[in-house]
Amino acid sequence: MDKTIEKLLKNADMANYPNHIGILGTDSAENSDEFFPKGYSEYRKKWVENPKNRIVGDFPLHIDIESTNACNLRCIMCYTLQLKDVKGLMEFSLFRKVVDEASLHKVPSIKIGFRGETTLHPELPKMVKYAKEKGIMEIQFNTNGLLLDKALAKQLVKAGTDRIIFSLDGLRPATYNMIRIGSDYRIVTQNIKNLIKIRDSIGMKKPIVRIQMVCFKATKDEVIDFVIHWKRIVNRINLIRYKKPITTGYDRRRLSNIPTKSLPCRQLWQRLAVLWNGEVVMCCGDYKAEMSLGSIYKKSLLKIWRSKKLNRVRNLHSQMRMDEISLCRRCEINKVSEDGDWSWLIGKENI
Repeated sequence: MDKTIEKLLKNADMANYPNHIGILGTDSAENSDEFFPKGYSEYRKKWVENPKNRIVGDFPLHIDIESTNACNLRCIMCYTLQLKDVKGLMEFSLFRKVVDEASLHKVPSIKIGFRGETTLHPELPKMVKYAKEKGIMEIQFNTNGLLLDKALAKQLVKAGTDRIIFSLDGLRPATYNMIRIGSDYRIVTQNIKNLIKIRDSIGMKKPIVRIQMVCFKATKDEVIDFVIHWKRIVNRINLIRYKKPITTGYDRRRLSNIPTKSLPCRQLWQRLAVLWNGEVVMCCGDYKAEMSLGSIYKKSLLKIWRSKKLNRVRNLHSQMRMDEISLCRRCEINKVSEDGDWSWLIGKENI
């Protein structure tokens, strides 16, 4: 193994997500998982074991609730550039409907967001507050961070946000600004630091702050220094293998002849995603809603979770017949290297 990669992988978490690598930042001194109430560790145990043992729980362990499918950036590697559908904001009444059913079935975790930029929704703090009042254990969202100024940060901390995940591709301003078109490295990095300062100043342990970077050719020279720089500032760092957006086919040649294999997709036993307009999809890979499971306006999440359509997909994955499903055949999320190749960390894969 390359010494650079070996150094990066030291003490990293690679057990459950072969295309993601988690690295402890300040959590190396104080693990933020311990900031959650009793029952969180049991939820995380089910998160790993349910897919492994093909256990379909009574209800999803997690629900993604898309506040909006709109975004304020045009990042060069983002699949949302393909989307031509109407952009919209989820009505609060629909958000409340989803959360109420989740609360009834004691769902431990939700993520506010899916395809768009979560902070574009003007009622985001209200959404967090409502979900927390309904007893959701973990409330989180992803963001590019450009709009998360001091005022919004303070509202989100006070509302009870448990985790905020910032996408930050690159350590140098020039690299970041070239990748995340429409953003500003200096504003985003300052927003991250301001959020942490506000959180700490009022004696809060949460929101837990994680930053993540997509690894490809443009970032290959900055990965190590990126980790070193942010380890002392944020709770955790994630490095993510670039995945080709689902288009017409899966190109194994793009992986430079690295042997790959498909695995049953964990998400089928873990989560559902509700789009801003109420449409429900089975996984984060179905960003075009190619395999819609129905509308939350017409079916409950419980019925969708236990539906024949979704069970058929689970059965095909369990039998390693996922290639019979067009969407799954073209998806790279559940395709991993057979030989433990980690060269993608330093840019072996290009876009």
